[in-house]
Amino acid sequence: MEKALPTAKPKVYSLLKLNQALQGLIERELGQRLFWVKAEIAQFTVSKAGHAYLELIEEVDGIKKASVQAIIWATSLSHLKLKLGENFKALLKEGSEIVFLCRIEFHEIYGLKLRISDVDLSYTLGELEKRKQKNIESLKEEGLFTLNKQTFEGRVIQRIALITSSQAAAFQDFNEHLRRNEQGYKFVIDHFEAKVQGHDSPKTLLSALAKVQIENYDAIAFIRGGGSKLDLDAFNDLELCRAAAQIEIPVLTGIGHESDLSILDMIVKSPHSTPTALADYLIDKMQNFESQLLENFNHIRRAASHGIGLQQVKLERYIEILGKYPISNVQQKRGIIHHNAGALIRLSADKINENEVLLKLYQQRLTRQPKVKLKDIEAPKLADIRERLSRLLEYQLKVQSNTVQRIAEAIQLVEPRNTLRRGYSISRHNGQAIKDSKELKIGDEIESTLFKGKVISEVKRIENE
Repeated sequence: MEKALPTAKPKVYSLLKLNQALQGLIERELGQRLFWVKAEIAQFTVSKAGHAYLELIEEVDGIKKASVQAIIWATSLSHLKLKLGENFKALLKEGSEIVFLCRIEFHEIYGLKLRISDVDLSYTLGELEKRKQKNIESLKEEGLFTLNKQTFEGRVIQRIALITSSQAAAFQDFNEHLRRNEQGYKFVIDHFEAKVQGHDSPKTLLSALAKVQIENYDAIAFIRGGGSKLDLDAFNDLELCRAAAQIEIPVLTGIGHESDLSILDMIVKSPHSTPTALADYLIDKMQNFESQLLENFNHIRRAASHGIGLQQVKLERYIEILGKYPISNVQQKRGIIHHNAGALIRLSADKINENEVLLKLYQQRLTRQPKVKLKDIEAPKLADIRERLSRLLEYQLKVQSNTVQRIAEAIQLVEPRNTLRRGYSISRHNGQAIKDSKELKIGDEIESTLFKGKVISEVKRIENE
């Protein structure tokens, strides 16, 4: 049986030697070369020494495909703060996708790291703008872009569902501005908590919106203080804007910006540049409504005063006529009655004279004709004359009686107590009926006669037409 050949002993490297070899290899091959890299920030922390430590990842369809650690030294971090300005916090945060300039380093203890020296803000803003335009087109294609603008907005917005962060200064400013309005108007504000910055802010804003029971409110308001384009990117979220567009009551915004509108600003019923501007808008609506109410009230009051004045003039005219019209009218009608009665008497006398003539004629005939013939032939004629005379007298008396009745009813109509019974009153000063407010002065005592009783009043205010 053959003996086995001895196997060569494998060479074993220490971890330090391996890492040093890798370090040397990277330095030889890459040296001081710089690379532009695109990645998403998964973690971002700043040490007490001022250095920033990042975990960078790349995902495809939600699955992590690559990961690496990175560092920004304190000096580079200070430089980036100056360069990025107000965009610094919005850009260098968890969830942001950035394009950065880096060098590949390998340390025998800390391993592979990317040392970041610069960040390309224009790439991030460009991507943000491209995504924003894409979302706008989607909303337009779905017929949602102007949907909320078509909702009815009442003349007063008093019950408001407020969506914002209670930790933001804008929250306190908005509420205080409404609470301390000079006119003393009362607003009912229900707060729905949501983040207004950070990578998860769109999700919390959408969740808060879903909790609002719209039947309890006049409007929904989103507010946030000032910030950069990156800070306000949460309000460009497609799902948030879709939901807000379909709300059946007005949606208002008070998102701090100078010129660049978010998509949410574009689609809502009434956008405003700051939370305070939105609060002023709500107060102004209330004030305009109150002014219109007062104007309508004054118009009604003037119309009522004018109408009462006209009726008062009519009442005074009736009272004035009452003192002389009924008596003269009765005298006139009495003269007519006397005239008609005289005419009736004369007519009756004429008829009697005519009948006396007939009677004399009949008397003459009586001496020549038998009594039987007179009774049988002339008696019906006498009866007919008597009947006609009686009807004529009855008719004339009835006509005159009706005339007197109508006069009495007219007098009764303008009789003072009947006028007062209908709700009118007669006001007198020093015994004289008051026809013009200019006849009075402040402090005068007036007596008002009512249907039942009298009222003594003192003049407090005088309004002259």
